[in-house]
Amino acid sequence: MPLSLTPAQVESFTRDGFVAPVRVMPAERAAHYRRALESFEANHPNDQIKLDQKAHMICPWITEMIREPGLLDATEDLLGRICCAGARRCGPRPPTARRSPAGIKTLRTPTSSRSC
Repeated sequence: MPLSLTPAQVESFTRDGFVAPVRVMPAERAAHYRRALESFEANHPNDQIKLDQKAHMICPWITEMIREPGLLDATEDLLGRICCAGARRCGPRPPTARRSPAGIKTLRTPTSSRSC
């Protein structure tokens, strides 16, 4: 049973690969994050490319945003329950998905004999 999306929205995602629009937070909360992004862009016009990877390290509010309950619920509706405690990539092999005994999807990055 979906947590926040309707069965029709889940079906739309399955069929089309996306679903929109989806309200995952109140408008005032979204406006807060937008102001934070616009402030970063105004104060650091030459650093915007840094948001492509590990953006949470320079903009802590991003960590807050991706943990919004509505966003997590919608993601779980579409992808299932996901648990990711950490990741490390050591080599050319891609991560593989597996299910834990509790039925939680986890990503496991294969390790290699070389150090990272």
